Amino acid sequence: MSENQDLTAKPVVELLRGLIDYAGFFPPASLSISRALENYSEYQESDFYWALGHLVLPVGKLSELVEQFNEDLFEPLRISVVMPPASDMAGFQAGLEAIRDFNAEHEFYGVIDVVECKVDTPAELVAAQAACQNDHLVGFWELPLNDNLNQLVEALAEIKRATGRRGNHAKIRTGSVVPGAIPNISSVAKFISLCAQHRVGFKATAGLHHPVRASHPLTYAADAPCDVMHGFLNMFLAATAGYCGMTCVDTLSQILLTEHSQEFQVEPNGIRWRDQFWTLDQISESRFNFGLSFGSCSFTEPIHDLIALGWLPPTDESLFE
Repeated sequence: MSENQDLTAKPVVELLRGLIDYAGFFPPASLSISRALENYSEYQESDFYWALGHLVLPVGKLSELVEQFNEDLFEPLRISVVMPPASDMAGFQAGLEAIRDFNAEHEFYGVIDVVECKVDTPAELVAAQAACQNDHLVGFWELPLNDNLNQLVEALAEIKRATGRRGNHAKIRTGSVVPGAIPNISSVAKFISLCAQHRVGFKATAGLHHPVRASHPLTYAADAPCDVMHGFLNMFLAATAGYCGMTCVDTLSQILLTEHSQEFQVEPNGIRWRDQFWTLDQISESRFNFGLSFGSCSFTEPIHDLIALGWLPPTDESLFE
């Protein structure tokens, strides 16, 4: 355990442990595979390594990743691969073959144990899940926030019951680089509520660089347009609330709408939002079983912002200045 983790309040550690999947290859960072890998390796050695989750990249970039492997890697990589959509089953099957080859040949450097895939219908979900059910992969199935959502969450719950495994989860896209395209509060709250009611775990991706809901530039361009982004503290405390039985969409919406960081208070044995309080155990259980992670093309922005809020201790590392 690093000195900085020793100085971090226990509720914050429970909330953040392994929370941030690093997706530096994706927009708006759009880094090369070599730079994204270099960054991930640095984050593995940083004071805040314990908040780092998987390295995320498209399945089509695995060969480029292999070209970067060398003995200087700090430790084996934990890799999540974004697959072709389930509507392209041939592409999905080819991706699975690439994963099998990678895991057979490069386990010294890293293991792919997670796949992420967009599904639009229950039939697509069932077909894609069946194709990889013998590969011991955790699946995050990206669900549309439309009229199919209920059926898809129910289908995931049924797969969980039928297989007895916790390896199939939902995924929600929470951001965009286009103004007006970020999912609205009610649709995100409904997603969390449905997943909580059916005990389906989830990850989020896109637009969660910052802890608390606020307006930010959508890209790193100097003239980038701004829009109101969801906050990852809002998101995963709403997840904790939902997991603990608060599945009312209106209540979850109020947590997601919170724009003042002072409304989220860290206490020695839990975290408080207004008149609600979640204990260490509740936060830990929700993170392990329900609100599992979020993908971000930046690891430094979330950490830097949390330091600025006082949720994490200061560090001398230049990465987070």
